[in-house]
Amino acid sequence: MDKEGYKLLHRINHTFSEIVLADGGMEQIAQTLADFCRAQVQVIDMADRVILDVSAGPEELRHEDPAGSVKKKVVVNDETETFVRLAKFEGPVEDIDTLALESAAQTIGFIILKDQVAEEVDRQYHHEFLNELVDGGVTSREDIIPRGAYYGYNLHKPYLPMIMNIDSLDGLFPHRDKKDSHKMLRKTFGVVLKTFFSHSRDSIVWSRKSNIIILYPVPGELLEDGGGFAGPIKKWACRTAANIKEGVEKSIDGITLTVGLGTLYQEAAGISQGYREALDAMETGKTVWGSGRVYHYSDLGIYKVFVKYPDKKDLAAFVEETVGPLMAYDRGSKTNFLGTLEELLDNCGNQKRTAEKLFIHPKTLAYRKGKIEKILGISLDDAGDVLNAHTAVKIRKALGKKYFSKQ
Repeated sequence: MDKEGYKLLHRINHTFSEIVLADGGMEQIAQTLADFCRAQVQVIDMADRVILDVSAGPEELRHEDPAGSVKKKVVVNDETETFVRLAKFEGPVEDIDTLALESAAQTIGFIILKDQVAEEVDRQYHHEFLNELVDGGVTSREDIIPRGAYYGYNLHKPYLPMIMNIDSLDGLFPHRDKKDSHKMLRKTFGVVLKTFFSHSRDSIVWSRKSNIIILYPVPGELLEDGGGFAGPIKKWACRTAANIKEGVEKSIDGITLTVGLGTLYQEAAGISQGYREALDAMETGKTVWGSGRVYHYSDLGIYKVFVKYPDKKDLAAFVEETVGPLMAYDRGSKTNFLGTLEELLDNCGNQKRTAEKLFIHPKTLAYRKGKIEKILGISLDDAGDVLNAHTAVKIRKALGKKYFSKQ
């Protein structure tokens, strides 16, 4: 390229810089490139769909699928975001055209990055308010409603809190680094966002660690019916969560979600309470019954008491005092008498039903029952002993293995 060519290239680069400084956008860069090269310029996405098409010539000269065109990647944070394609109206694509195209692609990448940063900053402000809201940092209706309106949220209407947890993110991708896991979280978040918005555009959705938090507006007809906590609203919430969970899992191979649902509080000030309940439902349900399911706070039963008890070490000590000897026996003998005890207690002492559920002979169960009573020094025909043993078994399940490291 001769000296004149370098001057022209310098001029186009200077023009691109001026567009960026004046807060210009992708279309201005593409049009400037088209005018400079006397060409048609398209910005296309990763699926080869045209998202922007400009030209320096008349409409009839535009190409639907430009032949002999050149294409350059638009790279942002080491990832290809889009492509810029250039097709000349007359003559071949020359070196100066290619260099101008490269410069345009770099400039468009900078514009995309700038927009992403601006969106991220804006998102952070939104998320700070939402996190403060669910954490109980904003409790007054006089504060919640106007602050929500400032960020574009109508908090006059009642929202049902939901929490979706990505099960075993590290286990799913053991060979990926944190960046890859973060990408998966973002991808899942994007699918959840689209899915919820397809059901209700008034949904409020954001991510926090490996959880996706949703404030989902309740249909007016349910509120008018007065269905309440244990009626149609709960059924609607569980059905909606299950449908969305299934849709997300079908969209992303290998991923499973556990969902927690809280109570509907009609006042915005109750959102934080509903959020804590949804979190308790998700975490406790996952620990006690396993991942990949939908749990409603109202179904936790006695586990609600254990979840809210402040000193978990006291609860663990009670478990050790009550069924610790049986746990120790199982560890040493490679048996599962604790599981037998739990099944027997869950079946209200009905030995026939328990034997059927365990797929063992009734005489085998009778032997195990006697052995359990001897190890623990209790009688499973005594109401007090049964109450203590059943409570201990439930607490152990609610606390999870981390409080019983020897197991």
